[in-house]
Amino acid sequence: MDMSNRKEMDSDMLNHINEQLEEELLMHKKYINYSNQLFDNELKDICIYGSQKHKENYNNILKYLTNNEGS
Repeated sequence: MDMSNRKEMDSDMLNHINEQLEEELLMHKKYINYSNQLFDNELKDICIYGSQKHKENYNNILKYLTNNEGS
């Protein structure tokens, strides 16, 4: 198997991706927490939207890693 054409992620890149995953999950949790503390429906909706976007980002990163795992 010719390894010269294979694009592998080095440990530094994987560490950065792991940090990004942790940040996305943290932001998702924070927005959920903020939305639970708010009484203003408009602000609550903004926080819920933010939490959904960060969860989406988290899932997209995982999906990317899963799709490129064996490449």
